[in-house]
Amino acid sequence: MKKLLVVLLVLGMAAPVMAAEWNFYGSARAGFFINDYNKEASSVLNSTGTDYESDTDLNYYLQSNSRIGAKVKVSDAVTGRFEYGTGVNVRLLYGEWHFGSGSLLVGQDYTPVDTLYSNQVVDTDNGLLYEGCVYEGRKPQLRLNMSGLKVALIPAQVSGVNSSTDVVLPKIEISYDMSMDTMSFGGFGGYQTYSVVTGGQDYDVDSWVFGLRGKFNFGPAYINATGFYAKNASQYGIGVRGTDIVDTASIQVYSANSTEDATTYAGALVIGSKFNDMVAIEAGIGYIHSEVDDPTPGSNVTAETAVTAYYVQLPITLAPGVFIVPEISIFDLGDLEITGDPNIDQGQVAWYGAKFQINF
Repeated sequence: MKKLLVVLLVLGMAAPVMAAEWNFYGSARAGFFINDYNKEASSVLNSTGTDYESDTDLNYYLQSNSRIGAKVKVSDAVTGRFEYGTGVNVRLLYGEWHFGSGSLLVGQDYTPVDTLYSNQVVDTDNGLLYEGCVYEGRKPQLRLNMSGLKVALIPAQVSGVNSSTDVVLPKIEISYDMSMDTMSFGGFGGYQTYSVVTGGQDYDVDSWVFGLRGKFNFGPAYINATGFYAKNASQYGIGVRGTDIVDTASIQVYSANSTEDATTYAGALVIGSKFNDMVAIEAGIGYIHSEVDDPTPGSNVTAETAVTAYYVQLPITLAPGVFIVPEISIFDLGDLEITGDPNIDQGQVAWYGAKFQINF
């Protein structure tokens, strides 16, 4: 009798799962690239102040964004999704309630400001995410979706200042994207604040981002473009390339009695076209510039960096879900410019190779 009760209990708990519609999927991705660092880039990326020679290495790896997951439909009103990457790490995990005019999402997903407009594949599908496109990653959130409008409450990103912090509000993000037959365009923004105590002083650390984005299709060809402006981007949690020596995208604190906000602006442009069902081409360029003043009272010193990335690729579809993407990417890390000091050339990194991907 006890065994029968246990069986009935298990079946009762499993019934909702068995009744749901599960659509599993996966994607295995491997990178095969030669990395060529010139002398300046090798010195900067290895150790500040150390004179390294140029360096060329083979990088052959299973990409960390390889994944397996499922989209789940319990009913017309309730859906969900999970996705795991290598490691094993949770990439996506959320449930969504559809209530007619919109939906409420609870869980971890891409955020409203994330702008995935480039298919650049080097460095684990870099996608110009640190050189022009806004990206803060997949975050836990409560998000309301209504006809192109997204409003999300996200846990605040607290980083860059080593002290006790007080967080009383979540990060707030909003985006609106409008779609038409051959184009989509919209805007996005986010704001967060927290207080930090350091050296006996209490500071409010505010950070925000706003920007525009659009996609335009012309038959087999397309153009994607985006741009943004941010204050204290590192505190906000936006990925920024070019902060290896001085974090010019982060608020600066001096002697616990003075601060300076950092500013960042960036943009990306991607163009591409399909030649046929097998071969396509895509090229892109991204630019990001950050600067911050020295917070020392009376100082007129400013530190700034600018990074430019550009690439060209030739995606090849061998079969449905089977891809090889040869690509050349160049990252010009620019100069670190500090008022009154000689500019520091941060060098250049070139990637040559291909990504191999099979979706299943």
